[in-house]
Amino acid sequence: MQCKKRLEKGQQILNNPFEFILDCIVRAIAYLFIPFPLAAEVLVRFRGMVLAILLNAVLLIVVLFITLFSIFTNPSVIGNANANTNIPIDGSFIATDIPLQNPLGGQGLSLVKITAGFMDPNYSFFGSVHTGVDFVPNEEYYLSNKIYKETGVVVYATMNGTVNYFTDKYGSHTVEVTNSDNSIKVIVMHLNSVFVATGEILTAGKPVGTMGNTGFSTGEHLHYEIRVKNGDGWIPVNPLGYIQ
Repeated sequence: MQCKKRLEKGQQILNNPFEFILDCIVRAIAYLFIPFPLAAEVLVRFRGMVLAILLNAVLLIVVLFITLFSIFTNPSVIGNANANTNIPIDGSFIATDIPLQNPLGGQGLSLVKITAGFMDPNYSFFGSVHTGVDFVPNEEYYLSNKIYKETGVVVYATMNGTVNYFTDKYGSHTVEVTNSDNSIKVIVMHLNSVFVATGEILTAGKPVGTMGNTGFSTGEHLHYEIRVKNGDGWIPVNPLGYIQ
C-alpha cells in the first residue's frame, strides 16, 4: 500500500513537475513562519492565493527600493538646495519692483525657448492648470554663455524683493520673490541648486539657483510665474506681458 502511494506520488511529479516545485516552495515558506505540518498543507491547498500575495509583496518591495534609490542617488531629483555659489550678479537686469526681464537673462526672449505657455491647454491632460510659462535655453544662449557647463543654467531674480524658499509636495525646489509693497510675486520652480534663503532681500539680477528637473516635471526646464495681489489672495498673470 505504502509502495503504491509512493508510485502514485512519483507519477504525479513526472506529470506535473512545476506544480510539485510550487508545493515545495509553499511548504518551505510555511515551515519558516508556521512550523506545523497542518498549516503547511492548508497553504499548499491554497497555493495560488499564497503565491499571488507573495508576488505582490515582492513587487512592492522592488518598486519601493527603486524609488528610494532614485531619490537618494539622482541629483536632478533631490537637487542641491542652498548651495554655495560665486556666480556674480548680472548687471544687465534692471533693479526694479516690477519683473521686466526673463529669468535666464538676455534682451526680451532672445535667449530662451518657450516649451509651455500660460494656461497651456495641453496641461489639462495632467489634470492641472498651467499658471506660468516654461522656459529652456535656446541655441543662442548656449553659444553666448561660456560658463554654463561649470555653473549649470543660472536662474536670476527678475525684480527686487524678499525671498521665500520651499520644497513643494512633489519635491520641486521653489523660490518666491515678493516685491516691497506686496503687490507682485515672482515664482520659479523645478530648481536644481538654490542660492538664496527665506527672508533674504535681493535685487534683480541676483542668481537664485539653477534650472533643474525637481518635483512634478518631465524634463529639465524652468517654470516661471508671476502673480499679482487680489484682495487677500494672488492671481496668476501671463509673464510674457511683463518681459521687455
